[in-house]
Amino acid sequence: MVNESDLRDLISAHHEWLLIRELGRTFPLQKTEIEVLNDGEKLHFGFLDDKGFHSWRLNSFEHLGGEIAIDVAGAFAKKRETMRLVPRESAADLIAELERARLKIANEVADLVAAFDPNIKLGRVALNEENGRFAQIEFESADKTPIAAFADVTGKVTVEATFTAAMLWIEKLGLRKKKPVNDLWIICEKRQARNAQKLLALLTERWRSKLTIFEMNRKDEPARLVELPKRKLHDLWREKAPKLTLPASPQHTETASRIINAATDAVDLIFSKQGETLRFNGLPFARVRSMMGQEKAWFGVGRDRQPLFAENSDDLDELMSSLALNRSATAPNKRHEYYRTAPEAWLESILKRDIRQLDANLILSPIYNQFRSS
Repeated sequence: MVNESDLRDLISAHHEWLLIRELGRTFPLQKTEIEVLNDGEKLHFGFLDDKGFHSWRLNSFEHLGGEIAIDVAGAFAKKRETMRLVPRESAADLIAELERARLKIANEVADLVAAFDPNIKLGRVALNEENGRFAQIEFESADKTPIAAFADVTGKVTVEATFTAAMLWIEKLGLRKKKPVNDLWIICEKRQARNAQKLLALLTERWRSKLTIFEMNRKDEPARLVELPKRKLHDLWREKAPKLTLPASPQHTETASRIINAATDAVDLIFSKQGETLRFNGLPFARVRSMMGQEKAWFGVGRDRQPLFAENSDDLDELMSSLALNRSATAPNKRHEYYRTAPEAWLESILKRDIRQLDANLILSPIYNQFRSS
């Protein structure tokens, strides 16, 4: 016999749940969106999904490892399945857990700073207030000079972004009336430290005197900090440049050619290893790939994409008509998403078609879209 009170108590124990259907479809639910109903004859399990609210007959349930397995049957018992309710952590809990993990890394970096010189006296260790992606460490050297250290605790921030955040912070610390800080250590993992060392060489003498690059050497046990020497600008010019590999001239697929021919004045194409991206005045709206000798295409702006078939080609025509109306200089609604998105890419597409609009004396061939030099 199903104990409805026990099931209600289990569901009430967590604010959010993830409902997992037998075919793998998932639906996030709050506990208030789940019901256990008794009509006097039988129990019903009520839940929401993308088709609305459902109330199915509840046959039994089992609580294992924090999850709830629920055996239910649809109307007239035509469909029976076992659903699973898995507890979900709230966004606040996830953020708190993420902050704890990052703060742990920040303290590990602080320990490396303290181990670099036994005379160092550690002070404040925290995460930056803006996004919590950087460790901010304050300490004093043996002669009581206040110094700060800065490190990426996510392992995903670019060197340029790290430098920008670090420089803003040290400027703020330098304006303090009590114990202003004018020296900053930027601490990086090995793969980022060399790039940081090169970037420092490009800065002005003022910043080169303020900043010092340290690499976290994890080959040694225990790990330790290694101060990297400051390089000169002329050292960078002497380095051997990486070999530039130019791609072969690819041919347009038939699908891409048909789409371009529908609006040759507005549509351009970008090649990549994974296929072709078509843009309407710089805004990506279609993609074509050749897989196993067959062309596969998708269309849509942003995340609203769908595969292209003969049956829905009218939808693509409708999208291109909307782009022609709203992705143009004469658009009736200048606040439309198509008009406001990617303005720099729009300008790029104009200059790519005719570089002479920038300067009549410019005749360059070929003209490429933007790319990352790294």
